[in-house]
Amino acid sequence: MVSNSLRDAPPSIWPALRRPDGARKLVYLDQKHWVHLAQADTGHPDGTCYAAALQAARAARAAGTAVFPLSMVHYSETLKMTSVRHRSDLARLMEELSGFTALPARHLTALYELDAAVMVATGIPASTLPTTGLLGHGFRWAQGIRAAGRIVTLDGSDGTGLLRERLGTETADGLLAAFDLFTEQMMLRGPSDADLPRLRALGYDPAAIVWAAQDRADNEAAFGRLLPDHVRRHPTGLLDRVLARELNTPDLVRAWKDLADAYGMGVFDALPEADPAAARTLTRSMPGAEVAAVLKTARHHNPALTWTSNDTFDIDALTVAVPYCDIAGTDNAQAHALTVTRLADRMGTVVMRSVTELPAYL
Repeated sequence: MVSNSLRDAPPSIWPALRRPDGARKLVYLDQKHWVHLAQADTGHPDGTCYAAALQAARAARAAGTAVFPLSMVHYSETLKMTSVRHRSDLARLMEELSGFTALPARHLTALYELDAAVMVATGIPASTLPTTGLLGHGFRWAQGIRAAGRIVTLDGSDGTGLLRERLGTETADGLLAAFDLFTEQMMLRGPSDADLPRLRALGYDPAAIVWAAQDRADNEAAFGRLLPDHVRRHPTGLLDRVLARELNTPDLVRAWKDLADAYGMGVFDALPEADPAAARTLTRSMPGAEVAAVLKTARHHNPALTWTSNDTFDIDALTVAVPYCDIAGTDNAQAHALTVTRLADRMGTVVMRSVTELPAYL
């Protein structure tokens, strides 16, 4: 059962993760917005109307008044681009404005959001999770990879100390920093055409990213085909079903397991079974889960809409960006859903459809 305190709690953003200094705005740019800024940067004819936005972004970055973090969706969508030149142009600008600052992987925000919700539902007095920052560095943070690159000796032990001993601390640290930068650039820009055959022989396949996203889109489409018309038309019936499904997404299932290890199996007392109202309250108390559910519900309302990998990428990005950033850029359909449901207002997030709006918000 879910406690009365959680049942009665309004949808809110839990102080799950430490945000940076509030004087700096967190600005999440949609992939298309990055492309438009890159067009302005390279002098492309279509980029003329985005020149003011690029100038404003550079000024805010230089002044330290805005942060433009990347997400794993940016890495994925950039790698799937077939043109090396376009990838390079885009990656160069992303590096300049982001400095490889990244938002966390969804499973991390899911863990902290669920932890906060379960604490209320079960009466746990204090979290056992360590305090952590929202922003991190590079693709490892964006993907949730805990292991960092390191130097190892032939026997597999840590060779960083030996490297510093042989080269000197300053030289060794400079070498490690250069390698880290090179790795980040390669993960964002992707390989050259000349390197592709050899990498493909080793299993490199950027198309797999799209296939995985399409598999999840196909799952949503299959769910939509099973929805009766009266559920689609019901004021809360469709949302209730989608909210309940969010509790069983891979990121939240992983979070449930992690919390069961931390607190014991008693945390599952907070899991609402066959209780739509309780499932609604629990899920809506987790901002990322609510964003995902509201955006999916908006698409399921119209059975004629198809589900594509791009829809999956968009929802994945906004699930983290909307609750935790000050400005979240997205396309017209997602912006409309966030606006008409007043979800963006409740989370204090500005939704930006076109990057031409950026100067006004900075």
